[in-house]
Amino acid sequence: MVVGVLGSFGAALFVLPLQTWWDQSEDLENRREELAVLLEVNRRLETEIERLSTDAGVIAAARDELGFVQVGERRLVLVDRDGEPADLPVRWPYTVVDAILDARQAHAAAELAARLAAEQAARDAAATNTTPSAPTTAAP
Repeated sequence: MVVGVLGSFGAALFVLPLQTWWDQSEDLENRREELAVLLEVNRRLETEIERLSTDAGVIAAARDELGFVQVGERRLVLVDRDGEPADLPVRWPYTVVDAILDARQAHAAAELAARLAAEQAARDAAATNTTPSAPTTAAP
């Protein structure tokens, strides 16, 4: 009986305080990790505030986040091939599918480049108040 009483006192005086200390140290570590995350978020927000404090930053944010363009500019949206599988097997018929997709993408890029070049030529011609002329060839 005396051993049971002494064991209870020992548990109350040593085990429970040690358990409380252990729980508090784990809680403190969790709080430190949370603080580190919050400090990183705060640093990113301060960087964003600094960027948006300038006219160039506001214009960049309007372009990136809202899709705004300035007068005379034109916004082009290029579509990614996110819907297709990333890694097709390297055997027939998948090699044919890859070739078709690559050809379509190259054709679309060439059309876009030609259209942009034509639009730029038209803008350049309008700026100089002349019409673009077709290239001339010397007579044989």
